[in-house]
Amino acid sequence: MSLAHAEHDRCGSSQHEGELLRLGNGNSRQGAVIYYQRQLAADEARLAADDPQLIADMEVLVRMHEGVGDTAAAEALATKAAERARGAKPTPALATALYGLGSYFAAHGAFGQAEELLGRAVACASPAGSLELTLALQTHAEALLSLKRPAEAAGQLQRALVLLKAKPRADLSTAFALRKLAQAYADLGQLSQAETTLAAAAEAFRQRSGDDYWGTAEIVDDHAQLLRRLGRVSEAVKLEAHARKVLSAAASDQRLDSAARLRWRSRVEALDARKAK
Repeated sequence: MSLAHAEHDRCGSSQHEGELLRLGNGNSRQGAVIYYQRQLAADEARLAADDPQLIADMEVLVRMHEGVGDTAAAEALATKAAERARGAKPTPALATALYGLGSYFAAHGAFGQAEELLGRAVACASPAGSLELTLALQTHAEALLSLKRPAEAAGQLQRALVLLKAKPRADLSTAFALRKLAQAYADLGQLSQAETTLAAAAEAFRQRSGDDYWGTAEIVDDHAQLLRRLGRVSEAVKLEAHARKVLSAAASDQRLDSAARLRWRSRVEALDARKAK
């Protein structure tokens, strides 16, 4: 039985709860890790070292180690899985596992490893699998941007936008892709194209979330900064006034995440500094 199937079976039944509590000395999450470690050991005994299902099992356990705060075990297993994945046969299951591993390394700043894994995930993705190609393309582009490879990132984001246009979604997927594409254009020094793209992203945010949503205000602030780089200061000032109003309110809302409120306060301080110049 694969870990993915084992996890599904466990979540669908309460019969395992007592066993997990016993294995984890009263901690069901830690007990689940031990349970799946045993499942992985059984899979390793019957599957080839580079079997795509085994890589997928390892990726599941990496996330579980992260969930209980065992960062050393998560890193060691992610590294092992990434090494074995190099020789694995491309399958939809492997694509999903590669995406998960790539996202893990990206979250920990290992963008070189992340880019390799995410690039392979894109190449392995199939309509028959669970990995959404538009998401994989955007995540791969983020890794490429972090590695200062904006031209390649722009290519992946353009591919994602073509797919999103062909099959529109009722969410912010297009807006996020446009925002990242604008960053790629800016990194390439194509500021006019970046500004047009970022304006489209801001409009997409407004249509989905409204003018007074903090996410809209953040992208409006980004747009204003780009307008200043283009010498269009009067346009930037108008956008900054609205962004400051929305972000100030969000930063003061105690119901919202404290880390996010700190980020918004920093944006407001930067807006004030620009206004003072």
